[in-house]
Amino acid sequence: MNPISILRIFLLLSVVFIVSCSKKAVDSVYPPDITEARQWLRENGGIFKKEELQINLSRGEKITGKLNWEEAKRLSYKGRDYIDIPYVFSQYEKILPGSEKIPPVSYNLVLRKNIKGEYEGALRTTQYHVMAENLTIGGDQPVMLQSYQSKDGKPLNMWVGNEGSENYKVARRYIYRPTK
Repeated sequence: MNPISILRIFLLLSVVFIVSCSKKAVDSVYPPDITEARQWLRENGGIFKKEELQINLSRGEKITGKLNWEEAKRLSYKGRDYIDIPYVFSQYEKILPGSEKIPPVSYNLVLRKNIKGEYEGALRTTQYHVMAENLTIGGDQPVMLQSYQSKDGKPLNMWVGNEGSENYKVARRYIYRPTK
């Protein structure tokens, strides 16, 4: 092997080593706003600080979900930016199965910056296949129900929408009635 080929191999390996060890390459695993949001959560996240959520299933079993930052999504709604992070449960992934009386459900942590530039967080609970009476055409139809709770556990708001649609409306009033 001639000296120029050895020099080229050495330069190539040096560049690969430098790039693989650079801080910029490591930081690019998460976008800066997600990294910043995660740090805020660890310091100020209230009941969500541990990045875990424990749920009691209908049959009495307790399971723990963990935030999956690799699947965090950045969303915009009415001019505000949100970070949506799903909780993943080892046995069930993102959606916990329902039962005869309880619909399937998923949990996400939703973070956003307020007007002052400070983060706010809320737990979103999404219930799938909730049967609701359609007052326009009559009869029951499956809907998706989303409710939000603050990091202190206080209820915030609720949205309802058609299954498989992004068309949600604020749920102003709900009347719960037992199923037959």
